[in-house]
Amino acid sequence: MDQVCPISYKQIDATTVRILSLFVFAGVAWMLWSASLLAAMLLVIDFMIRLYWSRNYSPLFLSARAVQHFLGLPQRYEDAAAKRLAAHFGLLFMLLFLVFIWQQQWLWLYGAASIFFLCSGLEILFGYCIGCKIYYLYCFMKRAL
Repeated sequence: MDQVCPISYKQIDATTVRILSLFVFAGVAWMLWSASLLAAMLLVIDFMIRLYWSRNYSPLFLSARAVQHFLGLPQRYEDAAAKRLAAHFGLLFMLLFLVFIWQQQWLWLYGAASIFFLCSGLEILFGYCIGCKIYYLYCFMKRAL
């Protein structure tokens, strides 16, 4: 199965995405440590800005791009559609975190955060995007039917 989106040929810098994932990882860790609704709301707002407005207005995206340029890290382009689906999964997790903190459902919060940390950690450390794999599997199954 090829790893190219048959619908959209837009590309995104995977290095920036990995740095951004690190920032989100740290934001979720801060949110868990502080049990702060504010932290959860800020993460939700940042994801919504990136997904539904423009990533160029997202504070986390702008910070990730600045770190990439400051460190002189190379650009490496990948399929943007798959990363966008992964970002939608991220937004879903942030909304769950917000609800779990609001309802003080700590066990559910820590369970969901564990899954998020696993997925985010794979992206940060190895560039392995679970959401992207789900997207490619969806495309493959769609073509098979």
